[in-house]
Amino acid sequence: MIPSLADRISSMQRALHNVIIPAIAPDNGLAMEQAHLMLAHLGLIAEQADYTELYEAAELVALERLAIALAQAAGGGAQTIAAAASLRAELENRGTADAGARRTRTVALSGLVERLLDASGTDGDADFLAVSHDLIIADNRLSSTRDRAWFRSTGFETGDVALPSLATMFTLAQS
Repeated sequence: MIPSLADRISSMQRALHNVIIPAIAPDNGLAMEQAHLMLAHLGLIAEQADYTELYEAAELVALERLAIALAQAAGGGAQTIAAAASLRAELENRGTADAGARRTRTVALSGLVERLLDASGTDGDADFLAVSHDLIIADNRLSSTRDRAWFRSTGFETGDVALPSLATMFTLAQS
């Protein structure tokens, strides 16, 4: 049996905390800062590890929804129509569900959405420009909440902000 990812991360955290950080000279501020950053990142990775595939899957589902809506609404000149056709073709190519394929699909769809938006800036009609604006703003509101919850434990959020825990966020997404 191999050590779990959680055990390996915990071992690295203990080594940093109990051996490496105490061995850093007190006047070596940069080394101390970097060691503490590593310790914090290891904690974040440990917290997120069990949810990474769920996060990437949720990200892809949201991107596919946006891409479908944009492709359906697209209107304008030759560049916009061609970019929308390329996006629709990629949307039909579902592929496999493994993590690597999901990442590849996310990158491909993101690039094609960007291409469609760039083309619409050249020859998109007024209706598509308005609809695409609204779709992107709505998508980014959801994406922002998901991303902020993903990094919630860093403590960067201030004020009266209620973000779900990772366990809650993905339990709600699967129900």
